[in-house]
Amino acid sequence: MTAGQAAAVKYVAEREAMRLKASGVPKHRLYDHEDGSSAAFAGTRKVEGEFLALLKRGDEILVLPVGAGIAQRLKRVPVGDTVTVTANGSVTRARGRKI
Repeated sequence: MTAGQAAAVKYVAEREAMRLKASGVPKHRLYDHEDGSSAAFAGTRKVEGEFLALLKRGDEILVLPVGAGIAQRLKRVPVGDTVTVTANGSVTRARGRKI
């Protein structure tokens, strides 16, 4: 397991614990490439020095570990914009621009 994956697991566990205590916190889970490719961008987080992209699909938040460069470029993407994750982990905006 990479450091990014470990950070994502920790973040998901923290958010799920919070969801059990407070209403209004959406279900969080790790992103799986079988989830499909497009989702709404929901923000980025930094956990244990690792960057995470948050993608919203339906009532769930999918947590995807990303590199520092991708996280920096994602700061320019408005929350709610549709993004696509390719099989190799690249993130693009819905209009086809690579992030």
